[in-house]
Amino acid sequence: MSSGRQVLGLVQRSLAEARSRTAELDARLGEAQARLVKLDGDRAGQLQALARWRVAQLAAPEGLVERLVDAETQARALLDRRDAEATALQVRLERADAAAAELAAERTVAEDALEAAADALDAAEAATQARLGDDPAFVAQREAVRDAERVAVHADEKATAAEAELDAKGRAYRDDPLFDYLWRRGYGTPAYGAGALVRWLDGKVARLVGYADARPNYARLLDLPVQLRAHADRVGVEADAALAELRRLEEEARADDGIPALDDAHARAEQRLLEIDARIDAAATERRAALEAYEALVAGEDPHTREAVAFLASEFGREDLQALRRAALATPMPEDDAIVARLLDLERDQDAAASAARELKEVAARDRARATDLEELQRRFKGKGFDRPGTSFADPTLIGTLLVQLLNGAVTRDALWRILEQQRRYTPPRSDPTFGSGGFGRGSPWGGGGKVFPRGGFGGTGRAGGGGFKPGGSVGGGGFRTGGSVGGRGGFRTGGKF
Repeated sequence: MSSGRQVLGLVQRSLAEARSRTAELDARLGEAQARLVKLDGDRAGQLQALARWRVAQLAAPEGLVERLVDAETQARALLDRRDAEATALQVRLERADAAAAELAAERTVAEDALEAAADALDAAEAATQARLGDDPAFVAQREAVRDAERVAVHADEKATAAEAELDAKGRAYRDDPLFDYLWRRGYGTPAYGAGALVRWLDGKVARLVGYADARPNYARLLDLPVQLRAHADRVGVEADAALAELRRLEEEARADDGIPALDDAHARAEQRLLEIDARIDAAATERRAALEAYEALVAGEDPHTREAVAFLASEFGREDLQALRRAALATPMPEDDAIVARLLDLERDQDAAASAARELKEVAARDRARATDLEELQRRFKGKGFDRPGTSFADPTLIGTLLVQLLNGAVTRDALWRILEQQRRYTPPRSDPTFGSGGFGRGSPWGGGGKVFPRGGFGGTGRAGGGGFKPGGSVGGGGFRTGGSVGGRGGFRTGGKF
């Protein structure tokens, strides 16, 4: 078992390793790109030498040497601008790394402060709970709440069952058109008013469908859910009142023991940590932007390098240069043949260097993706409060192994996150979040020092907040209620009450 802070340390060390590997690959990629640029420069030099030699033999186009020198100068100017940008980006990265180190140290201090505040709050709550557990008045009120809740739950279940029975059994009455006609007219009740002829005809219909026996049965079927729901509402209010009194006793005891001040100190420590994390996220965003720009430079994907390479390629491919090489090979003199041979060697070296650079780019892209995964994993870990006091992980060895596999590409970030969620445990050191009112699933003032979750998120049904006793209902509101009242269910109420 390891604490959340220890597991976060494992993630951060893996991230540091990923960044180190990425930096090493960037350096190698920069060297490979520099070699490609140097090989282009060497080719330009050899072509200048060949052109000068041919000029000396009066066999080179006029102005060719000057044009080659000018092409090299222009390419060099573009690459100098790239080098200046790379230097500026390196300074940005160094500053970002220094800021990240300062924030990490600041966060460690904030984590220590939060842990101390959580420990003090947890110890105070545990002491208060122990005192209340020996208080006869509190124990009696807790039992009263338990009894009231039991009665309320039972009453709600009966009311809900009656409403379901009405829906099922009442369908036969509602679907009978003759019964429904008589019911809507209020036949057999003081509300019924009709002339002699209609009354005589309605009587024949009533005898035909057995209305005299069916009407009181349907009336009872309608009335029972109403009465049971009214009773459930009444005992639900009583349960709410009993729970509210239990909470009042708890809050009073907490105030007497100075817990609200400790709670406020804990909340301030949590807020301080959140603010630092926001600054860490902002600094990480700035570093990522600088790193992406720098990696584009070392990979030769920046505008300056692309323009220089394209410019030199167009110059090297010109027909007059190709003709110069062909003429050199056609002459019997060895001097120009030696220069052409060196050019061929340079081109082979350039092909090999370009292939190596492509491979390095692919590896660097994979490593950058893994570093990004670890950054997101770290952000989510902290955002979920997995590093807060009271949080632990069952098998840190497994997590460490999976982090290594993530670095090597053998496991995905989402798969590792699922394991972290499965491994996570929350254990308050001393206080009990389900103590007193916390044991009824409707929120309580108890949360311990490691309140990763909102108040009331422990025990019972886990619904935070207060409000009424509403199994299956939403948080808040008042009164004990799960189903709806009978009213508004359909057009089969006559206005008479039986």
